[in-house]
Amino acid sequence: MVTAGVRASKQLHNMLLNNILRLPMSFFDTTPTGRIINRFSSDIFSIDEKLPWAFHDMFFCGVAVTGSLIVISITTPVFLAIVPPIFVIYGFVMSYYIASSRAFKRIESVAKSPMYQHFSETLSGVSTIRALRCHERFIADNATRSNLASNAHFVWAVGNRWLNVRLESLGSIIVLAASLFAVLARGSVSPSMVGMSLAYALNITVDITWLVRCLCEVQFEMVAVERTDEYSNKNQEAPNFTDVPLPENWPAQG
Repeated sequence: MVTAGVRASKQLHNMLLNNILRLPMSFFDTTPTGRIINRFSSDIFSIDEKLPWAFHDMFFCGVAVTGSLIVISITTPVFLAIVPPIFVIYGFVMSYYIASSRAFKRIESVAKSPMYQHFSETLSGVSTIRALRCHERFIADNATRSNLASNAHFVWAVGNRWLNVRLESLGSIIVLAASLFAVLARGSVSPSMVGMSLAYALNITVDITWLVRCLCEVQFEMVAVERTDEYSNKNQEAPNFTDVPLPENWPAQG
């Protein structure tokens, strides 16, 4: 998984770099520098670091949830009756959050671009800014752009808390159901098996919560892949070499 992640991120970076170097000048005239820097910094960092770990955690959380469900179902088979509706509710909450989180990620990425652009332009013209004594105005502009980027991240953080509250509530329902079924089956199940069932019920709430969060994180970080792919597929300049036969004296004039 690590090897595949490194290979994929390297390929995406090379595709982005090769295409950026071959884009027409009209693209650089109309595209702020901050947007290009944002692709090579924040988005590539998400692809390199965050996305592989999100896949890694999602896989192991899925294995842990499957194992816990098997143990609980063996000790209290009636627990299987509530598994489908619980997972349907989890899926509804996750799909609702994913649609919002992807929009939050786009807003955050777009909000960072003006900050990067302003920093780059300020760094290149720092001597002129000091000579004209405009440093206070540029500091205020940088603070304003940083606040806008922080506001976009705060919106994502609020959405994340919204998801966490609902996942914890659903986890409490799972523990309650496992406890009730264990009490109802007290005559046919040994106390040790009941204790093991409750222990795994407590663990599965944490595992399912992390599984849903990892699934959302994968979708969330895939926005970085989408953004790099956007610039990797833009129309390039004419190729340096063509298969069209040309006369030996070309160009004869012009």
